[in-house]
Amino acid sequence: MTLHTRMCEHQIRRAALNKNAPCLMFTEYLTEYTPQSYLYQDLTVDYLMRMRVNPRLMKYTPLPPRVRPEKAQARLEHTMKVNRTCAGLFTMSEYLADDLVRNSGIDPAKVHHVGGGCNIDTSRINTQGRNGWRFLFAGRDWERKNGALVVEAFVKLRRKYSDAELYIAGPSRVPDEVSGVEGVKFLGLLGYGELTEYFNLCDFFVMPSKFEAYGIVFPEALIFGLPCIGKDTCAMPEFIQDGVNGALIHDDDPDELAGCMERLITDRKDLKAYVAAMHEEYLRKYSWSAVAERIVKVMKDDGF
Repeated sequence: MTLHTRMCEHQIRRAALNKNAPCLMFTEYLTEYTPQSYLYQDLTVDYLMRMRVNPRLMKYTPLPPRVRPEKAQARLEHTMKVNRTCAGLFTMSEYLADDLVRNSGIDPAKVHHVGGGCNIDTSRINTQGRNGWRFLFAGRDWERKNGALVVEAFVKLRRKYSDAELYIAGPSRVPDEVSGVEGVKFLGLLGYGELTEYFNLCDFFVMPSKFEAYGIVFPEALIFGLPCIGKDTCAMPEFIQDGVNGALIHDDDPDELAGCMERLITDRKDLKAYVAAMHEEYLRKYSWSAVAERIVKVMKDDGF
């Protein structure tokens, strides 16, 4: 870790030789060039530290409860120094930008919500094989992404809609909850190219994560025309408007989730029509080119 830090600091030093050239960091490096550097993140250490009062959720984050308090505190102090002295902070989500201002006390003029970009090939969209009954779950971390809840809700849904199917991508092995469940197709760990096939095949996306730093998979699904189900926490409400392009659940309640899945089936024409009408807007908003343009504009406005 020390070697990695020194290498990154060396790269920052080289990039910052020109006083008019800003640096873009993805980790908090405190150097003499920090005042002309910008930090781009989906989470901050101070946000995670405030979550330590909720160990049930904290275990799903990059700063779990097992991290020693003194080590976490030292990381927090380092982070706050960087946040206060850097030229600006770029966030993927609106909720993190709001948190930096409201709870971390960062100058609002330094905080910029710029979003995040899709990582799949959107030129391969082909929805001809859809039948109106297929749900897709895509997440490696089965527990954090609430996979067991999705299966439990699907079982309830299937009792009423026997044509419904659930495709599960992400976990490297078959979760216990999946074995023997009718209508569930386990796909395993897929690459972006392989996942595109199932974004095309399926009709809806469902992933009510217990904790999600950003969740770029939701915009990816929307770009492919899939109404989404998420949870009303973290950045998920930024992507999903309940009853407009999908649904949001409030608790880890399989009956609530099954009800949302049924709503997507029964309201699919209106939901899909809205998502289809928003296709170009989703493409524009959630592209890395658009993110880069927002970042460059802030840097230019700051005088670089």
